[in-house]
Amino acid sequence: MPVDWPKFLANDKSDRQHHFFATVFSGTTVPTEIVASQKDGVDFRLQLEQTPPNKRRSLLLEYVRNQATKVLSLDASFTIDPKQPLTSLGLDSLMAVELRNLLGSGLNLTRSFPATLVFDYPTLAALTAYLAKEVFGWDDGGGKETQRTTEVALSKFLDNLEDLSEQEVDRLFTERTERP
Repeated sequence: MPVDWPKFLANDKSDRQHHFFATVFSGTTVPTEIVASQKDGVDFRLQLEQTPPNKRRSLLLEYVRNQATKVLSLDASFTIDPKQPLTSLGLDSLMAVELRNLLGSGLNLTRSFPATLVFDYPTLAALTAYLAKEVFGWDDGGGKETQRTTEVALSKFLDNLEDLSEQEVDRLFTERTERP
């Protein structure tokens, strides 16, 4: 079937297939908004680097949310809950590969993600945590989890401590202070 590719690409406002068409039909004139969107990866990485460290994770989450919204063909005003599995919104295996590829090219990565990325990290929060730690090397989320685990353990210890007699508490304290 003959297709007028420049006209087709100019009328495709979804921005979902731009990477595919830009590589397959490289001899075809691609509309400027599609070319501009391909530069977003470099711009977004620069924007992440220039963002204060305490705000980077939320910016990355918003970026992942926007990419998932495009792949799922959802209205831009629709907000995906970060803890909601993307499969519950209709994400299938082809969309998962498309999201993986979109994230990889959009973040201007030199290596590709595993084929199972979106199934290994099925929510926006999980995907963002993966990207933050494995791609950008941020470890700000792990410290919070360790702190929370320590607080829970301390709380349980204090609850158990209330049930002990004074002699048992003295014995525990003495054992603890006599260790090198």
